[in-house]
Amino acid sequence: IILRGSICNYNWSTASDIDLHIVLDFNEIGENKDLIKDYFDTKKNEWNKNPVAAAATVEQALELYPNDSEVILAAAQLAAVTGNTVQGKTAGELADEILGREPDNDTAIFIRAKDALTRKDWDTAYSNTSRLMAKDTVSLVQKLLHIQACLGANQVKEAQTEVNLLYQQHKDSDDVKE
Repeated sequence: IILRGSICNYNWSTASDIDLHIVLDFNEIGENKDLIKDYFDTKKNEWNKNPVAAAATVEQALELYPNDSEVILAAAQLAAVTGNTVQGKTAGELADEILGREPDNDTAIFIRAKDALTRKDWDTAYSNTSRLMAKDTVSLVQKLLHIQACLGANQVKEAQTEVNLLYQQHKDSDDVKE
């Protein structure tokens, strides 16, 4: 058993948690090493995919670092992926906290747009994806999100123009073909 993290070094405080790593020698556990390794890998992956545990961890981080933009963005991303709130706030509300301080934060703008699309708030989605489209670098995912927002906001001509441009730029992409 190995203790790691802030509890083991000069960063320790009364709010420190314990990072616990359990190291096993599969040779000492049993003969079927592959089965044993698969079992432990499955348990580890279950933990990593557990949104309740992830939310608890992020909520604790928000309590410890309520003004940390990276922590707030992590909470917003978690809320966006799970569709749940984090500390009673939606992904969009958390993204708005960041945008109040950093109006050009691309990640927060993207999360805000996605949240608006989920809620079918087409005008908010459209205005946020339009902000992303005005940037120097726009990802394929951002372009696809903008097309969705255009269609929802009844900006059909703009959506069609974006689809045509996207197809010309990414003819061989399976994502664009779909």
